[in-house]
Amino acid sequence: AKTGTVAPASIYASTKLMQEYLLTQAFWGSEVDVGILRLQNVYGPGQSMSNPYTGVISIFADQIMQGRTLNIYEDGEITRDFVFVDDVVAAFAATLGVGHMGSAIVDIGSGEASTILDIARQLIALVGQQGSGLEITGQFRAGDIRFALSDTARARALLSWAPQIGITEGLASFAQWAKEARG
Repeated sequence: AKTGTVAPASIYASTKLMQEYLLTQAFWGSEVDVGILRLQNVYGPGQSMSNPYTGVISIFADQIMQGRTLNIYEDGEITRDFVFVDDVVAAFAATLGVGHMGSAIVDIGSGEASTILDIARQLIALVGQQGSGLEITGQFRAGDIRFALSDTARARALLSWAPQIGITEGLASFAQWAKEARG
């Protein structure tokens, strides 16, 4: 994690940071170490397809299966770090083997940036619903960041953890599950 002034750009980011503060403050003065895992954009089989807070991958997959056109904000080159759910589970399991995390903040992500446009194209190809397509709208969302990428060096060093499932393999697994779940 980088040091410096923290300035969340959205209510969502502010609430995530506040959760970290609350957890840390809850254990001040105790013998409990609070290590923070900052999860990037988690996706994978089993996630809700109808909850708007589960992320763009499930939203896009649901819209594709409905034959709708995907609205891609800005120019589609917004990037995110998508991490497969199995890798996240492995990261949490790895924390159990760490004797002392101190007050470490550890990014858990793939360490790879994927554009929203590329994710949309891959999902359209994988889900394969007739009539679905995409439109680059140029619209902006207030508080949205242009580029998000995790630094997994601390996770590798402290937890001996590294992501194992790349975006291509992960999206294929997710898409197969989504199609089966929809029936």
